[in-house]
Amino acid sequence: MNIALGYGGRADILQAVKLIGQDIASQNLKITEISDDLIFQHLKAPIKELDLLIRTGGDHRISNFLLYHLAYTEIQFLDTLWPDFTEQHFEQCLEEFMKTERRFGKRIL
Repeated sequence: MNIALGYGGRADILQAVKLIGQDIASQNLKITEISDDLIFQHLKAPIKELDLLIRTGGDHRISNFLLYHLAYTEIQFLDTLWPDFTEQHFEQCLEEFMKTERRFGKRIL
């Protein structure tokens, strides 16, 4: 479980792009070497892709949270406020997640 306070996805991506740009400008990196792994290395959040994001509080948005990381993440929205989120809520979310067919962007015909 990860909780990020005071984190901004756009600012994180912007900083990563600037750092990669500096590496290219100083000739420590070639444009052809830019990859997902390299971008993840330059992001502040110490994680890669997420499997499940549980958004509490009734909001149906990701609110600038881990923007690069959420590409193939399953998202569950709950009306329950964070302080009222219980182990039972968590177990229900996991049960719902287990029913999900993960395709990672692929279409099944």
